[in-house]
Amino acid sequence: MATRPFFDLDFITQTGNAPNDEATQTRIRKHVMRDVGRLTRKDGSIRSLQWELIVPEILEHEPQSGLYEPADPTPAVGFSTASPISRDNALGRLFPSHVNNSQREQRVSIVDRLGAGRLDPFIKYPIEMTNQTYQLVDDFFDDRHGNLAPFRDTYVRPALAYVKVSNSLLPAMGTWFPVGLNDAAAFYQVLSNAALNVNNVRHNTTGAESVHSLKYHTKALILVRKRISDLGEATSDGLISTICGFACYKHGVGDHGAWKIHMKALEDLIRLRGGTETLNTNKYLRLLLFCNDLSGSAIDDVEPRFPLPLLFLPTQPVWSNTPVPFQLHRISVLWRLKYPERCKIMDLIEDIMRFSGYVANSAVQTFGRIYKDLEFSFQNLIPLVHRLLSISAMALDIEDDGSIIQEAVRLGYLLYIAGIKRIFGVIGIGSKAHPQKLCSLLKQINMNWEEFGLIRSWCLAMGAMEALGDDKMWFLESLEESLRYQGFETLEQGEQLLRNFGWYDEAHTHLYRHTIRWKPTDSTSGLDKAS
Repeated sequence: MATRPFFDLDFITQTGNAPNDEATQTRIRKHVMRDVGRLTRKDGSIRSLQWELIVPEILEHEPQSGLYEPADPTPAVGFSTASPISRDNALGRLFPSHVNNSQREQRVSIVDRLGAGRLDPFIKYPIEMTNQTYQLVDDFFDDRHGNLAPFRDTYVRPALAYVKVSNSLLPAMGTWFPVGLNDAAAFYQVLSNAALNVNNVRHNTTGAESVHSLKYHTKALILVRKRISDLGEATSDGLISTICGFACYKHGVGDHGAWKIHMKALEDLIRLRGGTETLNTNKYLRLLLFCNDLSGSAIDDVEPRFPLPLLFLPTQPVWSNTPVPFQLHRISVLWRLKYPERCKIMDLIEDIMRFSGYVANSAVQTFGRIYKDLEFSFQNLIPLVHRLLSISAMALDIEDDGSIIQEAVRLGYLLYIAGIKRIFGVIGIGSKAHPQKLCSLLKQINMNWEEFGLIRSWCLAMGAMEALGDDKMWFLESLEESLRYQGFETLEQGEQLLRNFGWYDEAHTHLYRHTIRWKPTDSTSGLDKAS
């Protein structure tokens, strides 16, 4: 039987008005709170939360279809009892005319969500933020879908490095966002590039400007015009990074003429500043400059304006001790004896094959995870492309057989490496220039390749896999003739010979076998459509 609680009552006799002295008031308050405190200290008391957590507006919207696939529902965690939240397309908030009206109920754990925020709430932005700019920043920090992260992790898929959805070359390891945070104009351009990418992904297109990308691009331009006349401002990190953003934007929309103008401006500003070495104190900006330079140079097949950022690359690559194939080693010895003044190209070829061998072995050991290692591809694959483009500065001498073979090999290996880039998630070739130049060179030159006949056959095979239309047909016919001269009756039989000079199974075997069955009505080149 429960007993009634014992209360120590204190009787107060009062006549007339209640005393207002401080001692009496204190005594009254203590008396009132005594039993309240005793009850709250009783063991086993369970008190529920008396407030409601409000879900931030940005979390109330889950992409439904088209741009993103919906994320898996988050399981309920612990004491979370959140009711289902209706979520529509977050990007539709940026582009209201394209909002998907279909909605999907999804249970979300508030506790889990709040503990996994994508944005640092303490970031100090260089501009006054709005709902739209916050949503853009949040979207390109959303790694679940992988579409906007390039504008945060600028390397990204260099393609020579073109990101598939935006055709932009993006440098490495979280570059755009930290660079943008240091300057208002640069940050506006980061938002412009991000909005451009959103628009391209949403419409499954390339280079489509939007009202939002133009708005932020214009704001960046206005700020730059106000500052460019001041030499100190013009050579500052902030303004140089903004112009890098302009170049990336114009490359993304396919305006190569404007890209050249911006790169020439960068060249002049960096010369006034004292050279690229003065940028080494700002790693992110140096990487931005490198990748912007490389992307456009690849389209024109010209030497890049700026050198490799050697300070941020490994001094001795992990693949440097990988052996080269025996047949390639034999050809290398012959080449060095016959053309000792042209050893640079053979050094580069051997490095490419060492890299290929290392990647092939690592892919087996890591079950393909190496292909997702963006830092590895940036530090190892992209510098090889830079070296191939740099050799293009050497003048082609039509009267010199060594010069002709060197140019054919250089173009052939640009096409060879395109296949490997695809495996790393980037577009292989960004223009028709490389297969067209190789086709034109081999058509015009009538020379005896002698002991380097394998090189010619191999170059024809690389061209056939990447060319389009009539050029593709010419490559195939010439390859068949070249292989027959070396004792192979069919293109299928010649595959084993071609493997001796440069071959990456995962990139070239299927593509080669698909190519030799090609019909003139086909329009694709390799696995990409050249832009």
